[in-house]
Formats: sequence, C-alpha cells, structure tokens
Amino acid sequence: MIEKVRIEYTLTPQKVVYVISDDGECFDYRNLKNATLETANNQLLSHGRGIAMTLNGFEEVIYNEKGNQVRLVKYFRD
Repeated sequence: MIEKVRIEYTLTPQKVVYVISDDGECFDYRNLKNATLETANNQLLSHGRGIAMTLNGFEEVIYNEKGNQVRLVKYFRD
C-alpha cells in the first residue's frame, strides 16, 4: 500500500513551523516522546532515534491525538 505524506511549512523571520501528516497506521507517540538520543543509542534501539533527534532540534513537538500528524516549531535567535 502506498501511503501519502504531506509536509506543510510556514516560515517567518521569527520561526519555522512544519506540519507533517500521513494516512498510515498511527503509533503511540506517548511512549517514545520521553526518549533521549543517548538512551536510544545506549540501548541500541532499532527505532526512536529520529524522535529523539527531533526533540533535541525543535522547541515544540506536538502530535495530534491520533498520532498521524506532528507539528514542529523552531524559533530563530536574533
């Protein structure tokens, strides 16, 4: 099955906002949201690194209730 992924973004002088969504199966992001990159690497997890990297790179990482959409916000410094 081919899944569609949509990426929308808004860019202003203060921040960039990405909204990424797909039509695929949802996942329980609540269990992975507390993951850190160090923990994922130390436990040699085969998954979770991308989420840990995202949490380290963006000030806001907000999932919808279903778990098939994420909103990422990065603020720019002066």
